[in-house]
Amino acid sequence: MRTIKIQRGLALGMLALVHSLAAGGIARGQEFTVPRYEVFEVALTSSKDYANPFLGVTVTGTFTSPTGRKLVAYGFYDGNKTWRIRLAPDGIGVWSYVTQSSDPENEGLRSREGTFRCLPASNRGFIRPSPIRPYVLSYDDSTPFFALGDTCPVTSKGLSDANRKAYLDARAGKPFNFVRTFASLTFNAWTGKPWSERISKDPDGFPWGGTPEAPDYDRLNPAYFQRYEKILGELKERGVHAEIVVYNLYEIPFKIPADWTRAREELWGRYVVSRLSADPTVLMWTVAQEFERYPDGQYRHAPTDDDWVRRMAKLIREADPHRHPVTVHPWGRTPGAKGEDDVEGGRIGARFGPGRELDVLCHQHNSYGTAIWVPDPAPGYWDGSGAGVEKAIWADRKFGKPVLNTEYGYGWSKDYPTHINNQAHGTDKCRRAAWRIFTAGGAGLAAGFIGTFMGHDHADVYFADKKESAPFVLEEMGHAKELSYLHDFVTKRIRFVEMNPAQELVNAPNLCLANPGQEYVVYAPAGGEVTLDLSHARGDFAVAWMNPRTGVFQAAGSVAGAARRTWTAPDTNDWVLHLKQSTPTARHDWQERLERAARSPESWRARREEIRQKILVSAGLWPEFERPPLQPVIFHRLERDGYTVENVHFETWPGLHLSGNLYRPLGKTGPFPAVLFAQGHGVNGRFGGGPRSEIPVGAITLARMGFVVFCYDMAGYCDFKQLAHEFGEPRWDPSRFRFATEDKDALARPSADRLWGLNLLGLQLWNSLRVMDFLVALPDVDPRRIAATGASGGGSQTFLLAAVDERVACAAPVCMVAAEFQGGCLCENAPLLRIDLNNVEITACAAPRPLLLVSATGDWTQHNLRLEAPAIQGVYESLGAEDRFRCVQFDAPHNYNRDSRETVYAWFARWLQRAPAVDRISEPPFTVEAREDLTVFSPDHPRPELAVDATALAAVLKEKIRAQLKELWPTDVASLERFRKVMTPALRHLFAARWPEAGELEARPLDSGAGKPGFHRTGLVQQGLPGILKILETPVPAHSADARRATLAVVPVAADASSLAASLADAGELVFVLSLGTHEPERISTGTSEQKKMFPATYHRTALAWQVQDILTAVAYVTGRRDVSTMRVVGLGEAGIPALFALALAPADRRVLAILDLNGINDADESAWTGPRAQPMILRVGGLRTAAILAASRGGQWVLHNTQGRLDATVLRQAVRAAQRESTLTISEAAWDVDKIRQTLR
Repeated sequence: MRTIKIQRGLALGMLALVHSLAAGGIARGQEFTVPRYEVFEVALTSSKDYANPFLGVTVTGTFTSPTGRKLVAYGFYDGNKTWRIRLAPDGIGVWSYVTQSSDPENEGLRSREGTFRCLPASNRGFIRPSPIRPYVLSYDDSTPFFALGDTCPVTSKGLSDANRKAYLDARAGKPFNFVRTFASLTFNAWTGKPWSERISKDPDGFPWGGTPEAPDYDRLNPAYFQRYEKILGELKERGVHAEIVVYNLYEIPFKIPADWTRAREELWGRYVVSRLSADPTVLMWTVAQEFERYPDGQYRHAPTDDDWVRRMAKLIREADPHRHPVTVHPWGRTPGAKGEDDVEGGRIGARFGPGRELDVLCHQHNSYGTAIWVPDPAPGYWDGSGAGVEKAIWADRKFGKPVLNTEYGYGWSKDYPTHINNQAHGTDKCRRAAWRIFTAGGAGLAAGFIGTFMGHDHADVYFADKKESAPFVLEEMGHAKELSYLHDFVTKRIRFVEMNPAQELVNAPNLCLANPGQEYVVYAPAGGEVTLDLSHARGDFAVAWMNPRTGVFQAAGSVAGAARRTWTAPDTNDWVLHLKQSTPTARHDWQERLERAARSPESWRARREEIRQKILVSAGLWPEFERPPLQPVIFHRLERDGYTVENVHFETWPGLHLSGNLYRPLGKTGPFPAVLFAQGHGVNGRFGGGPRSEIPVGAITLARMGFVVFCYDMAGYCDFKQLAHEFGEPRWDPSRFRFATEDKDALARPSADRLWGLNLLGLQLWNSLRVMDFLVALPDVDPRRIAATGASGGGSQTFLLAAVDERVACAAPVCMVAAEFQGGCLCENAPLLRIDLNNVEITACAAPRPLLLVSATGDWTQHNLRLEAPAIQGVYESLGAEDRFRCVQFDAPHNYNRDSRETVYAWFARWLQRAPAVDRISEPPFTVEAREDLTVFSPDHPRPELAVDATALAAVLKEKIRAQLKELWPTDVASLERFRKVMTPALRHLFAARWPEAGELEARPLDSGAGKPGFHRTGLVQQGLPGILKILETPVPAHSADARRATLAVVPVAADASSLAASLADAGELVFVLSLGTHEPERISTGTSEQKKMFPATYHRTALAWQVQDILTAVAYVTGRRDVSTMRVVGLGEAGIPALFALALAPADRRVLAILDLNGINDADESAWTGPRAQPMILRVGGLRTAAILAASRGGQWVLHNTQGRLDATVLRQAVRAAQRESTLTISEAAWDVDKIRQTLR
């Protein structure tokens, strides 16, 4: 009886996933399917018995691809009269196959035919030398593969299942992507015991037939290989590939020529490759390990050795239809064919580079003859400095093949005895060798660790006749972690496939890998000076230092090409310098603003104060409030190892109780530096729990270091539940990342609270200011040494606080600062804040105080090193404080992870504890307190009875604002001066209004008239503002050289001022007419499109603000003309209100006669500020009365008409009286008509 089973989707080593025809799930009609690069298997049952099925018959399968390409796959015997043929199809479409047998009488094995369809899949295919860039490896889909491996015989029976899986989990997460292992390894070759005593006696533990005591090398053990496949499946689950050493020359059979005949050699190699080649886990075949020892155990280089490698490589190729790369693993230092002095001749490339036998050239150690084996301190000790690895790679790359160093050193273990550790290089030397390999152009490397490379749970190892214990340990992970930094740098930060060695560009002893003109990586093994020749490069390059010991990146500004450039490494350790050409994009307005501000210390101080005021105005905290008593309550003290933690609440406003935890050092003497730890949007906040425990963990570590730390809640989080995470704005729906009630006209219909300056950002900033008050008042805190930090939303709070409060001595915002993304929550988006301002500029306001910027490659801070950090660095350099700014970046998602925290610890220790400058301080083990112990309000300690809710708090704050304004209204000269000092910047930031400086305003003639006889149009272009402002003006008579009076008539949209304008023009005056609403919309580079849509008031000027700016621009134009002697401004209808605001912001020397229609507004009424007049913060700064006081008290003539008795003129008259200008102010309840206005002007 003949049977045939067709199996698809065979994940080798995961036998439970094998589907046969009988099991179902693979057929679609009569068609069998298999995803691309997955295993298709034909299982054949023999119709005959053979004395030795491994030698008695040869079975093959010929597969024809959809394009007609033919592939031949060898079958292998798997026991129970079953042969299997495997193929992983690489082409989409219908494949056919037919089986062949060397025994024509075996009907079960020959002439079996069939078809199957290969389906598209996301698999990347096999790994091979890149057909485009042969020096590197890549998947079939062209995805680059930088090989980072480890040496461990994971298939060894000496390694328990638990230890093997622990090893694979550890390596897969570090992130190794392949393991060097052996097709046969049944014992540990270093134990010195007889072979029969160290071989597994398990049925699946011996690769050959018979028993270890009576082996049969003419047969193989399918059970051994079935177990082997399961282990490959474990690798596949973890995304780890396998370099399989086919001939392990440390295995006894391979070392005894009498037992190991050529026929047995070929049987073994063909069987291993035929059975495993369809598995995409296979990275490459290594013919043999240290093949120069074969077959007599002596290291040497003889042509017979090389010929044997070529013969075995040919056999492997014939048995592998998938053409996995083939290589060989040499001894570390092999003499050439001419003897010990022929080092160059012994190099692996000199022997196999020109031929086709090997696809990849592998090195061991330095492979170039530099002394590795030295006599002291013990025989066989490796120098391991890494010197020489680069020379071998440079020499062998000329053959156009990937070059790997697959045994350059071993990390040591503290649990290992001296003699064994003497075989290891240690973390420092291994790291140096690894970076040399990479920057020399190596396509990959494989490390080793002394505690795992033997693949045994425990072994007795002999060195120099000394028996020592060698346990399996996973603790020697220092080098593994450093390798993860290298791997992330290579695969995530640079385009290594486009880079080649470029030693001619760099000074010795440094190594350079480059894509000239685009990107450069320099490894400086001893720090010091790095000189790089950029003479042929053009454009600007972002520069950063990477610490290969910590993975931390440090921005180093930018440089231009076309010259040789020199940098000095941060210290004398090894460092990596990275240059990448800046993306050629238009410069951002925020960059230009920062550069202008940083031209001198004086200009920066002025700009910083402007930004501070703008933040406070936007937050509703300007004019600044008096701060009521905090009345702190500190209770529930817990003593722990090196620190204490207490629960705290205090009143930031009367009845508003901010909650948090206070961590203090235990067993140390203060006063201590302190840290304000702001919460982001993590739901657990200061409670921690699960992977998001950065706040309590950071607080514990900092307290143990000698810091007092206060962690406090965001509104609506943890214990701070008096308010939801919203205040002064429409209700926020965080689950959908938008306003719960969308309002397309949000600018025109602001909430009443917004008019008073009440918003969530302002509330949280106020709470942070009060936290500073709390910390400063603690007796064990040094008020001169207080730092602030937080991640994400906590990062926003950090840089906002540092910008407005000089008491923040050091700051570290984490994963937040970016030029585009400005924060996605109400608590980060106050009205007006990001008009002509962004987070980079706000963050720079920390200068010259120490500032650490922590960023990640996996969030919106990914461009910090090349974009935001150089701009901030420029500010610090201008202040002579460049060492006080640092930007680091980690290859991680949005986080405040351990890498980030350890960097912050070091930064704070350096600047607040005078500790040495280091990249990071290790975080010791910790235990986060139970949530109930950190909870502030509970049944045992309830929130005070007089606590306010959002509505009550809003009422309290509005009353405080009214009282503050009442106290500010001027009554004498001193209070008038104070009012001007406070309210002028308030009004300027309220409207984001800018008076054009000299040279910033350009007038362009447009056309002649626009339908108005006697007028022509002029376009006004103000630097920094969008579009062209169009005004009408009368022409100056050609014969006139005298300066004359000029009148600017400001009219609402579509209003007609022709009668007034014509009559004034007839009298020989210059007349200008500005019709409001004709400006073009602004284009904003800050903020994402989604943010600008969600928070329009944060990014966009209101209609009223644009009117104010347009009038201010027009006034600047008219008063700046030489043919104008005096100026009058007429605001008709609704235009009188923005005209009054604009004139209040004009320079004091631009005195005018103004006749302004106030249109019956009651500026204290919330309903007056909706629609076209809607303006956030307008009531917070006193509305129209503030503008009238600022304008009328400085001189000129002022007529405010059509008040209809609704304007409270008491405070205005009081201010004018204080300025002794009562005669210059006329207030009329009635509206003035055109005739009266004309008469007054004449």
